[in-house]
Amino acid sequence: MFWLTQKMLGGKIVIIIYVDTGKEELIQGGFLELTNYYPTDYPIPVKVAKLIYVAEEFRGRGVAKSLYGIAMSILGFNIAADDLQTPGGRRNWQ
Repeated sequence: MFWLTQKMLGGKIVIIIYVDTGKEELIQGGFLELTNYYPTDYPIPVKVAKLIYVAEEFRGRGVAKSLYGIAMSILGFNIAADDLQTPGGRRNWQ
């Protein structure tokens, strides 16, 4: 089971996912940081995924994909990839 929080930090939206360890504690499993982007060539408002992090013990389990899905499907954000990406980040956009 997991819980989400959404915070505004200095004009950025941060979505944090907490995972229930089954030991009466929640640990931060990862987060997605989005910033506003207003390109002239986009017909709709867009958020840019500036940073995504998944705790090592949860990598390879779909957490990053879930964070993007939550931001788009539940929160209704249109998200664009940042220009700078790690190899793992690029895999999320393929």
